Amino acid sequence: MTGWSKQAIKMRLLFLGIGLVIGAGTVFVINLNAPKDKLVAAVDGKGIKESEINSILVKKSGTFTLQKQIDRLIIENAAKSYGISVSQEEVDNELKRKILMQYHSENAFLESLSSLNMTPDEAKEELRIEMLFDRIATKDIKVSNEEINKYFKSNKDKFTVPEKRRVSEIVLSTEADATMVRQQLMQGADFKTLAAERSIGTGRDKGGDRGFMIKGTLNPIQPEVERVVFQINQGEVSPVIKASDGFHIIVVNEITPKYEPDFDSIKDSVTLKAKLEKCKPISEILADLRKAGKVEIKDSRFKIN
Repeated sequence: MTGWSKQAIKMRLLFLGIGLVIGAGTVFVINLNAPKDKLVAAVDGKGIKESEINSILVKKSGTFTLQKQIDRLIIENAAKSYGISVSQEEVDNELKRKILMQYHSENAFLESLSSLNMTPDEAKEELRIEMLFDRIATKDIKVSNEEINKYFKSNKDKFTVPEKRRVSEIVLSTEADATMVRQQLMQGADFKTLAAERSIGTGRDKGGDRGFMIKGTLNPIQPEVERVVFQINQGEVSPVIKASDGFHIIVVNEITPKYEPDFDSIKDSVTLKAKLEKCKPISEILADLRKAGKVEIKDSRFKIN
């Protein structure tokens, strides 16, 4: 079945929000009619009540949030009925793999979580639900060793960690300024100090650090910078690079080489991916699970199709 990858993205978005799974039955009942009059803030003496905040939240995203919570519970219940589970060790190992493949460093992963107001434990719980769903979706799918090997050979890039380079930069508004700063660097000036003092780039508060880069990620917006990043040696100060946002001076602090894992070490992951390719679309699988879950909405403010 083609199109799973697009559906998988939707699945990740579906489980992006965090909330508690309530109960373990097959009927999900919600009623938010209880009064909430707690004062949460005041402006010039005029109070804002918790009930007002809740009403706004319900109106803006209540139905979407409720649907996510319902689907989480449905998935939990379905997994129990099929005898499917995911251990904490499996979640931890899968998270390590995702960080390596998608975020390239633990710091980048944590920064991403921070931007979403999520904690690592919440992210692990989201991943656990995603893994449960994948196992439910593929429980009746059979793949031969030949199909697994063929999928691996055709999709090696999905299991390969590309070379990545940790980069720091100083960005100046004029070529003359950039040339002068580069001369100071070549004479032994401290890169971080000059970045903090002179750079107009977004990483100046971190001494010019831009984190890890992978070839192809910068190409659409700053091809000149990316080309130099992957040409120079570790610790080498680049020439002045003219780009759309100014004149860059780059130094590569760390190079992590490309990593191609041994097939045997990732066979389980490859097998799952091969099975997912043969699945029905996620929307159809969820629809089937919802029908079996006997969902009942008790609050008229929530309308779920």
